[in-house]
Amino acid sequence: MIKLIYDPWFGISKPDSAVDEWVRCQISLHERTKRDYEYNIGSELIIDRFRLAMINNEIDINQVEFWFNNEKLTHNEYANIIPWPLDFCCTHSDLSYELIKTQINKRKAKHKLEKDLNDNSMDQMANT
Repeated sequence: MIKLIYDPWFGISKPDSAVDEWVRCQISLHERTKRDYEYNIGSELIIDRFRLAMINNEIDINQVEFWFNNEKLTHNEYANIIPWPLDFCCTHSDLSYELIKTQINKRKAKHKLEKDLNDNSMDQMANT
């Protein structure tokens, strides 16, 4: 069994480019030794890479457990965690949401400014 405890404050993290190899090495170690391993993980990417390994049959789906706030999480055959706990692996999605929302607002503001400038130009032309 590989037990992954998500701890966004003190869990281990790896550079993005090293996650794939690290996960494959942990799976290989588990399969070679037939021992149980426990990791405190601070990276959403590592969690998601293990989920991908599960659905790609790189590791038996029943050989991985996810834990958060001292609770074992339930996952289905597709490695979906149901229900998804509040604050579990949400940093990336929260950041993505904030980025998209800010981009939309900036585009709207730019579009409004351009429209206002265009309307003012039309008004000036009509008054001459």
